[in-house]
Amino acid sequence: MKMNRSKGVMTGKAHLAWLVALIVFIAVGCGGRKNVATNDPSSPLYRASGIDFHKYDTAIIDLNDVSTNNGQGDDEVKATSQQSLETWLKQSGIFKSVRNNGETVEGKAIVIKAKVSVNWGSRAARALVGMGAGRATIAITYNVVDKDTNKLVAKMDVSDAMTGMSGQAWGGDAKQLVYQGTEKWNKVFINNVLQGQQ
Repeated sequence: MKMNRSKGVMTGKAHLAWLVALIVFIAVGCGGRKNVATNDPSSPLYRASGIDFHKYDTAIIDLNDVSTNNGQGDDEVKATSQQSLETWLKQSGIFKSVRNNGETVEGKAIVIKAKVSVNWGSRAARALVGMGAGRATIAITYNVVDKDTNKLVAKMDVSDAMTGMSGQAWGGDAKQLVYQGTEKWNKVFINNVLQGQQ
């Protein structure tokens, strides 16, 4: 009886370990596929075949297309997005210099034309109603063009949302979504599109 119980326990533990390993494998696999750039221009993450961004001297940030659903906070969204992208580009070490649009540029350059759209949603609805009510969203589009040829060489389209189920106090402050969203997606853009290899 003891031997049977022992075997049964071991079998149960082995089965549980197998299930956990399978779930982790599926989760990691699915997560990885979402953030892999392809050479298909219709893909949300695109990088031209054979492109090597390390051969460019300068990255120019062109962040002039920023909007919010109610016209409030545009400047704050732009400043947050600009500072985050500039910081991560510099830390990446891909380019010798990072410039803003309109600044003097020397050498071979790319232009990162970024578009940021924010819907603040309703914090009260997120807190009191939940179930997706008052949902706040941020959508970011990165179009990367060669400065000399004006040819699209990479792009990324992404979005994030905050709902009453996001675990934030009193429905969450949508400004936090802007900060977290820009930080997260700027890093993904640099690591998976600019740094990635075909």
